[in-house]
Amino acid sequence: MAPRSRPQDSSRTTKASGGTARLQRGSPWITVVVIPKQSIDNQLGIRGRRGDASRMQIRTATDADWAAIWPFFHEIVAARETYTYDPELTEEQARALWMSPSSAAQSRTTVAVDADGTVLGSANMYPNRPGPGAHVASASFMVDGAARGKGVGRLLCEDMITWATDEGFRSIQFNAVVASNEPAVHLWQALGFQIAGTVPEAFNHPKLGYVGLHVMYRPLP
Repeated sequence: MAPRSRPQDSSRTTKASGGTARLQRGSPWITVVVIPKQSIDNQLGIRGRRGDASRMQIRTATDADWAAIWPFFHEIVAARETYTYDPELTEEQARALWMSPSSAAQSRTTVAVDADGTVLGSANMYPNRPGPGAHVASASFMVDGAARGKGVGRLLCEDMITWATDEGFRSIQFNAVVASNEPAVHLWQALGFQIAGTVPEAFNHPKLGYVGLHVMYRPLP
């Protein structure tokens, strides 16, 4: 799949967290100045509430970021409520899974950081399938519990949508959105995703028992 050409130095304005954000390209950094109306975040983490105006940046993750990602990655996976990852993953296994999500050239891991450089959350993105399925992108998102309710998950996903569009993908597919994670489902729907189908009782929730897994889909322009 031939990616679309990318401008080397350009910026544009987009909506973020119910407000506006200025995205500046031409470096590993995407500076996001946000005036949110309402943020929705989950264990990813997603929790609806009004937040104060904030400044966050989304950039490509480096090896040094893993030390900040691992604690909330482990917390979220060990909770067994929102991810199908093995809760017994070692740190080394988790690092390989998250920081190198695909052998494809079109793959990327990002972090959201605050003005002090503190990592608030992370995402990775990649072709959903190889070969004839490589024109569809996919992604995963996690947000530190201390940063929930600030619109971090929304900004990470908006950045992922921009990346997938610029890389020439035709659509985005989320393969396993836990149906009981309603805040996440609602956030993805607010960002243009639809439920393509649900696999009944495909996820064993520690409190709710067997619940469905949604496949969610969003076409790209």
